[in-house]
Amino acid sequence: AGVPKDRIAKAIETAVSGGGAGDEFVLEGYGPGGSALVVRCVADNRTRVVQQLRHTLGKAGGRLATANETMYLFAKRGVLTWANVRGGVASAERIAEAAIEAGADDVDVSAASDDAGDDADAHDVMAMCDDWRALMPLRKAMSAAGHEPTTFDE
Repeated sequence: AGVPKDRIAKAIETAVSGGGAGDEFVLEGYGPGGSALVVRCVADNRTRVVQQLRHTLGKAGGRLATANETMYLFAKRGVLTWANVRGGVASAERIAEAAIEAGADDVDVSAASDDAGDDADAHDVMAMCDDWRALMPLRKAMSAAGHEPTTFDE
């Protein structure tokens, strides 16, 4: 609205050059009904994020927690997914078997999500690692076997 052009240009330049990525930090809290939350944040102004999250949780009946108050309730896991695998259950099962052989701790094959279109034979495959550090070796092994995942996340 009333922001000078040079300030906008500087903000864009900082973002493009990578200098404005901000700090990474973790906040913990409790949501409505006492559900535990862990929120991973990247922001240039930590104080503003903390205050906004405190306000948002408070309106919903929750609160921010102190450090490590809820963290013990969560395990950091790695997840690879293959969405809309064509060729029926057999193709999805081949990917699942390859993931288990490559070191996945848990594998799930399900009917494809709604964005599969008209292909009723499509399936989704999800492979999970109990140790998030095993995610990249699993991804590399699956890619080398010709099964490039749709997404991967820790």
